[in-house]
Amino acid sequence: MKPTNPILITALLLAISRTLFWRGKRGERTWSAVRDGNLKFVRKTEGRTEEWLFDLSKDLAEEIDLLNQKPKEGARLKTLLNGWEEDIVPVM
Repeated sequence: MKPTNPILITALLLAISRTLFWRGKRGERTWSAVRDGNLKFVRKTEGRTEEWLFDLSKDLAEEIDLLNQKPKEGARLKTLLNGWEEDIVPVM
């Protein structure tokens, strides 16, 4: 049975969870990130590595780093990102 009620359709779409990954490289700088729900883990590598964790439901501008306040969530997303990066082959 296909739902036709727009409210039900919207609720179903919101219930679908997607984890998004991306990576970009320019010169020696590489940005990698994963978003799962409202949380986004970001890594920048340019000689040294920097990492951040943001809650996009409260901080769309990505100004408040939560990595020290939510270490378990940061570690979980970092593990997801590392696993994804092992599975993909970068385009040269």
